[in-house]
Amino acid sequence: MRSASIVIETETNQFRMSADLVETQEEKSTGLMGVKYVSKPMVFTFKPSTRKFWMKNTFVPLDIVFCFNSAIVEIVHGKPLDPTHIGPSQAVDMVVEFPSGFCKKHDIKKNDFIVLI
Repeated sequence: MRSASIVIETETNQFRMSADLVETQEEKSTGLMGVKYVSKPMVFTFKPSTRKFWMKNTFVPLDIVFCFNSAIVEIVHGKPLDPTHIGPSQAVDMVVEFPSGFCKKHDIKKNDFIVLI
C-alpha cells in the first residue's frame, strides 16, 4: 500500500486529502478488515466491472463510495461485521472507504467527483 492524494469535488466545495492506495490483490481482499480506527481514506482501483464489498471482520462503520470515471455512482453505509455484499449493480473503476459520517459531514453525494492524483 502506498500514499496517494485524492481531490473531492462537490457542488459547493473542492478539497484535497491524503489516502492509502491499495495495490495488491491481497490488500484488496483485506481492505480495512481488523482495523479499529480509520485515519485516512482507502482507495481501491479496478478495471471497470461490477464490484461488491462486505464488512466481514471490519470493526468500524464506513462510508463506501463507488465511482466510475471519477463520478460517484453510489454511497453505501457499511455496518461493522456485516457479511452482506453491498454495492451498485453498474460497473465501477474505483471504490473509496471513508470513516462513517465523512460523506454527510462534507456533503458528498451521488454525482460528485473523487479524482485520484
